[in-house]
Order: sequence, then C-alpha cells, then structure tokens
Amino acid sequence: MEITEKELEDLIFNTNNENLQERGLEIYGKKKRQLIIGNYGKLDLMTSYRGEEGCCKNDPLIITIMELKKNAIGVNTLNQIIRYAQGIKDYMAIRNFNNYMIKLTLIGSAIELNNELFTYLPNLIQPSMKSLTNIFSIDYYVYKIDWDGIYFEKHKGYSLINKGF
Repeated sequence: MEITEKELEDLIFNTNNENLQERGLEIYGKKKRQLIIGNYGKLDLMTSYRGEEGCCKNDPLIITIMELKKNAIGVNTLNQIIRYAQGIKDYMAIRNFNNYMIKLTLIGSAIELNNELFTYLPNLIQPSMKSLTNIFSIDYYVYKIDWDGIYFEKHKGYSLINKGF
C-alpha cells in the first residue's frame, strides 16, 4: 500500500502520541505542522515539551523536528532538516532563549545506505542534555503499512560487518 507525504503527515499529526508510541514512533509533546522557519523553509512537523516528562518549568524545552519522505530518507533529507535546525537556533538566539535542545527525526519508507556520513552520524551523536550544539539526537525511522495500519521502526547502530581489527 502506498501513502503520500501529505497522508503520512496527516496520520502522524492527527494520531495521539500514545498510539504512535505503541506503533514504534517515539513522539512527545504538542505537535505543530507546516511551520515556516523564516527563510530557512517550512518544516513538516515539530513537537515541543519541557523535560523528560514535561513536568518542570526549568527543564530545557525539547524541540523535535520531523522531516517526512514518501520514499527513502538520505543525505538530502538530513541537509534539509539541519537547515531547519539552524533556523530554529537563529530564532532562539534572536530572542535570547538558550534553554532548549533539538532532536532531529527523519521518517521515510527506507534508508539510503550509500553515504557513510548519513549512515554513521546518529551513532556519533549521543543523547546528552549537555550538548554544545543544541542537537542532541538524530533518529531515523522507516514506516511500514500493514493490513492493520502503520508501524514505525527505528534504525540505529550501523557499523561495518568486517571491521578489519
């Protein structure tokens, strides 16, 4: 079964976070869609919440930028989402707001594995609230549509089979 990018966006935006989590997509906070980030472009989806449970006023604001693709995600998708992250950083800097972290989430029907930078980058960025770049994770998801709906599978941990050590 095929799905368009718009249908994928509608599905994620209109489904509550708990149901998406049950289907494999780690998503928290309030969702916004088609958000214009100045001249940096228009992002597909974004969520925001404070702290791990959204409980504490002094916890950093966690912003998750989601870029959706009908087909495979790859280095071009990563370039696009990094542009949005830079736009958010610039927006926050102008407002002198520094208590935030950015998560990047790329979702597509497959992952292009022909670029080493793209493949290994999520392994090199470890979730840490002390990140110097404000980006504290990059996640890749592949969606699958089955007879009973959509499912998401998080991909990580790529490394060479024969490491040569």
